[in-house]
Amino acid sequence: MATDTQGRRLRFAPPAPKENEAVIPQEADLAAWAAISRHGPLPITYLAQFGEPRNRANLQRRYTRFYHQGWLTRPARQYASFHARYSPLVYDLAPKAQALLGKQACAVAPSRSAPFVHQLMQACFTASLELTAPKRGFRFVPRDELLAHPKCRQRSLTLQLAATKLTPDDLFAIERPDGKKRIFFLEVDRNTESIERSVSGYNTWSKKVAAYDEMFRLKRHTEAWGFPAASVLIVTTNDRHAENLRSYIEKKSPAADRFIYAFEETFGANWRVPKALLASADMVL
Repeated sequence: MATDTQGRRLRFAPPAPKENEAVIPQEADLAAWAAISRHGPLPITYLAQFGEPRNRANLQRRYTRFYHQGWLTRPARQYASFHARYSPLVYDLAPKAQALLGKQACAVAPSRSAPFVHQLMQACFTASLELTAPKRGFRFVPRDELLAHPKCRQRSLTLQLAATKLTPDDLFAIERPDGKKRIFFLEVDRNTESIERSVSGYNTWSKKVAAYDEMFRLKRHTEAWGFPAASVLIVTTNDRHAENLRSYIEKKSPAADRFIYAFEETFGANWRVPKALLASADMVL
């Protein structure tokens, strides 16, 4: 096991399995791992809220054993944060855990193609929604449940349009006590894309908004997924950028009333792994 000059285990060391540290996953562990399957990589402070309540120190020791025994991974990119040494550790599923989850795993898993911080921001936001919604009398409905509906003709999030493809970061709904659902396409933006560019070939918000306008105008969302109405939720990293996007969309989009905005400063340029649920989730509920 890698240690520092004082013999202490390095926090960012690779797995070092020991036979006497073998641990058997329980139902509460699988419930937390299913949350990773639904949302993406999550901090241990979030995972603690998906399983049975446990002492924080005991839970951390348990997850350290899961990591060393090859059940879970710790994405290396989390250590690039300036605050990494003092932040909660982030865990993702290893193939061993995915196989054990079986039918409990999300049938339509979140994409792992985006940069790590983008994945973490998306996962923390939707997980915050799922954990906060019941306190407000609502229920979070994940993408796999929506895509399994009998009216849904398409089981993926990629929609082929006339000249381009539209792939939202996520799809979910908030269900009210009366059973009615408000459906959202999620777009996570860490202020890495320009709103407009004179040079072609780059991803821009102008292209993305035009794609959503085409989808709404031709009702392609109803044709593909079966729901007649939906909103586009844009979550960015500061209120100024959110207002810039709002101003552009209100000027350019005939479907501007379908876009709503939230921001989460935790994932700005000097990002950090959040310890608590994201307050931005309250902007949606």
